[in-house]
Amino acid sequence: VYNIDTQTWSSVHFHPLNSPVSRRNHIAEIMGNFMIIHGGIDDNENVLNDCALLNLNNPMKWVPCKIAPNKHLKAPY
Repeated sequence: VYNIDTQTWSSVHFHPLNSPVSRRNHIAEIMGNFMIIHGGIDDNENVLNDCALLNLNNPMKWVPCKIAPNKHLKAPY
């Protein structure tokens, strides 16, 4: 984790049962006090379609989330 005030990096360790699987090529965005991650590719080259929220408050912890289908979204064709 990067601390903007002190301009230093520090390690954060999470319990593996509460953490999402490691991944690459995912989307991550900060929204308020949360970082949301979605999708990506795991270490076995599986394409992921999950999401998780990292609560950035102290203590930091991962919170599972669900992706709900958008029934109002229509294809552009």
